[in-house]
Amino acid sequence: MSNISIETLSSPVAEADCQAISRLIPQVVPGFAGDLAVNLANVVQSPCSRLLVARSGQALVVGLAVLNFLPKTIGIEARLNDLVVDESHREQGYGNALVEMAVLEARKAGAYKLELTCRTGLVAVNALSSAKFGDSLAVNRYTLYIE
Repeated sequence: MSNISIETLSSPVAEADCQAISRLIPQVVPGFAGDLAVNLANVVQSPCSRLLVARSGQALVVGLAVLNFLPKTIGIEARLNDLVVDESHREQGYGNALVEMAVLEARKAGAYKLELTCRTGLVAVNALSSAKFGDSLAVNRYTLYIE
């Protein structure tokens, strides 16, 4: 885990990072055909979003997660979306490091909870989520209440 670095990308997203992310997205959303550059720009420019990336020892983006904040009357909710680690880097701590950074960012933003929902077929994400967030509901929604 010592070669793992997690960072929050800002605007503009570097072309090399955009290309690396374009290889990750089909692993979480098969058949994705949207405009990734526009979507990434929207995420990094939003005050309610953070684009977290995991880099390997060679500085390559090998994982990502989008952290979104939803202000509500009872406080700020945080939601972790698009959590993915490249197949060749799974089970090496990258997903765990992304989740840990999301928890820190959510806590820093004053969120009272962090949610993650994922498709049932995403075995690795569900295993990590269950370990970090506890038991899931029927829709595989994991909630971590932040203290």
